[in-house]
Amino acid sequence: MAVISGVARTHGIGRECAKAFLEVNASRTRRAEVDGVSTSYLCSICMQAGYKVVGLDNASQEDPALQHEDYHFSTTDITSIEQTKQVAKQVSSQNNALRVLINNAGIADPYLPEDPTERIALWSKVIQTNLTGEAKAAYLHVE
Repeated sequence: MAVISGVARTHGIGRECAKAFLEVNASRTRRAEVDGVSTSYLCSICMQAGYKVVGLDNASQEDPALQHEDYHFSTTDITSIEQTKQVAKQVSSQNNALRVLINNAGIADPYLPEDPTERIALWSKVIQTNLTGEAKAAYLHVE
């Protein structure tokens, strides 16, 4: 099983990783490409019959490219310890062992507030999502 966070962005890395895993499942080959870059090594790790992919994102997802019997999407805020625990619990209850965890979720805000208090709040939000949330997701999946 692969768990990939940050899959809802239309042209994002997480979405393309999920697509690559599902293409490998569909073709049962060991080679796929993400924007022209070979992912054969990564996908070869995942070559098992019935390999499942769980996509996580804070945004909802209705992506036809990811409609597949081996794909499950979960609206999950990785900054929430409870939501992250719930996903870890669901994944561990499956018969497939977790083989790959791609912590891809992240935010970037080009707006830089003038007010120092707002700057600190924005900094905290970015750190909470990009570092702390990803660390929680990794920790809970190996716990």
